[in-house]
Amino acid sequence: MKMIAMLPQLLTGLRLASIPFLWWAAYTAHWQVALFIFFIAALTDVFDGYFARKFDVVTKFGAAFDPFVDKLLTISLVTIMYLVPTMLQAPFWFFILMLSKELLLVFGAVYFGFIRREIVISAAVPGKIAGVLQGFLTLYWLFCLSFWSQLLGAFGFSRLFSLIWWGYTIFYGLMILVVVAHGAALLFYGAIFLLQRRR
Repeated sequence: MKMIAMLPQLLTGLRLASIPFLWWAAYTAHWQVALFIFFIAALTDVFDGYFARKFDVVTKFGAAFDPFVDKLLTISLVTIMYLVPTMLQAPFWFFILMLSKELLLVFGAVYFGFIRREIVISAAVPGKIAGVLQGFLTLYWLFCLSFWSQLLGAFGFSRLFSLIWWGYTIFYGLMILVVVAHGAALLFYGAIFLLQRRR
């Protein structure tokens, strides 16, 4: 029973431990390895919450540890997408917007939730939608980098420009969706924050 109670935190810890390996895989251009690491990290994010609810082992530490690791993983991925030179490199505006949003939520949660112990805002639907879109963007980015040569072979050089155009169009389209979704989530959490402060 003790092992079951620790399982969600162990999965979250595994996700935290995957971050340095993700950085290594990206900086050494082992993109298929990076894709595999991200896939495993995403699975731990799904199953840690599932097991915590299924076995009724939700703890205050786990409730704080899980979103902290999620934020750290998101910040790492956004930074890698901007810093590592690739054919699908995230632009500066995306990096700044995403980093600012994540850091704002982290510092807000630490200050109001842990230092002042005034307000605790749980994850809600807008935030989860933004997280899912962020996951799709990351998967698409890693998939393209991992299988670029195979895609080129399948399409052929005659369709090279079409492949590049569609690749960039989908990439930037997903980025815009992610920014809009995160902006909507930030406004939602901001509204909840103001309502709770007025009570």
